[in-house]
Amino acid sequence: MYGTNTFMSGDEYVRIESNNKIHCQAPGLDVKLGKNTILWDANTVGYWMIASHKFTLNAPISKQLNGAVFVWSHYSNGACDNWWWTSFFVPKQHVAWRPGDGMLMSNPYYGLNKYIYIGDTFIQGADVNKSNAAQNGIAVNNQGFVLRYVLGV
Repeated sequence: MYGTNTFMSGDEYVRIESNNKIHCQAPGLDVKLGKNTILWDANTVGYWMIASHKFTLNAPISKQLNGAVFVWSHYSNGACDNWWWTSFFVPKQHVAWRPGDGMLMSNPYYGLNKYIYIGDTFIQGADVNKSNAAQNGIAVNNQGFVLRYVLGV
């Protein structure tokens, strides 16, 4: 078949087709490509992710195919807004090499500048995340953004 690549080893195979399908067969293999796992959900609350905001993930980042995506949205008048969605990918290998270390998530166009500690099974904020003070001469609007959920990808 044109556009098909098959890789075999004994009775196991992976077939990649040109019509965006991937087929895998192996004893005990469970492959669900294209399905994301919700590792953490703020359940419409949203969090600035200050130091007291520490949450356990529903599944380890190490068990995800590639890592995790942190999804932020705008926040105003004490409520989450469904606009100015911003997301940041964190590779699972980074978490494996630097477990519990902080990672900067920044979008200077909108003033988002958050620092999050990421472990294999937890996330935790930092108090700097509630500050709207300019950083390095760049305007910051940290109080205008909250973490809404974390996806395993």
